[in-house]
Amino acid sequence: MPIFGTRRDMLAMTALGAVAAGTAPALGAAKGEAGMLIVNALGGLENPNLALTRKQSDNPVGVDQIDVDARAIADAHASGVTAVNITLGYVGGPEEPYEYTIRTIGMWDDVLRAHPNDLMRVETAADILAQAKGTKVVTLVYGARDTEHNEAVVLRGLFERAAAQKKR
Repeated sequence: MPIFGTRRDMLAMTALGAVAAGTAPALGAAKGEAGMLIVNALGGLENPNLALTRKQSDNPVGVDQIDVDARAIADAHASGVTAVNITLGYVGGPEEPYEYTIRTIGMWDDVLRAHPNDLMRVETAADILAQAKGTKVVTLVYGARDTEHNEAVVLRGLFERAAAQKKR
């Protein structure tokens, strides 16, 4: 049985829970708190202002360049985020899907190599939980848009493990 229905359901439950618990003012105080788990499952890691400085691509959903700079990384650290979902691969457009997906994975791997003290890729929910135990590295969850290899699979494992630990 799934923990949540759609992403929209999950966001609605999260928002209601935050309001009901009165946690909105406390979010700033939680920054840097060891063990706190904050996952940006729908956003991304980028400085959107960088895209404004170059010519628009013919494919509005295509990625020609990864817009991660010092500001994007500083913003992620300042937010206290533990993990960020990065949607990789073909979403639509004229490109050949396989080649486009491999190219975007390569671009993100280059970003990781350029910022080893700030960013790391995770493979499992356990990796995210390990990062929540006090390290300052922002973990990237490589996500896809198919039912077997998407970010929801990793996040479901994370939430199931966290729920099991709470019951103990």
